[in-house]
Amino acid sequence: MHRHKNFEKIWNSVPPNYYQKGVKNNFLQRLWHTRKLSVVLSLMNNRHKNILDVGSASGWFLSQIAAKYPTGKHTGIDVHKKAIEYGKKDTNLYASSMQTLIASPSAMNRLISSSARKSLNM
Repeated sequence: MHRHKNFEKIWNSVPPNYYQKGVKNNFLQRLWHTRKLSVVLSLMNNRHKNILDVGSASGWFLSQIAAKYPTGKHTGIDVHKKAIEYGKKDTNLYASSMQTLIASPSAMNRLISSSARKSLNM
């Protein structure tokens, strides 16, 4: 329980719009995040349109994918509730743990976690 409270303190110190502001105002963050986006989009190769982004924060990354594949299903999960609330206006975001959504893996055909730079076929 003590560890959870430490994580919660860290999450609450990060502004909900951290990624949106960083990409807009900071050249290095824009370069980093747009490069990660480019790599993920190239891995998708126009085949995977139903996406689950684990650790989506406020959904900047997921909203960029949704812009490229507007007819797909785009869902993000994160434990940072304030970031999720901020990002809900742009895409489907949920404050949740991974265990909650894994109960229905057939709903998605691509799982991404851009923080870990991993992408798995479902």
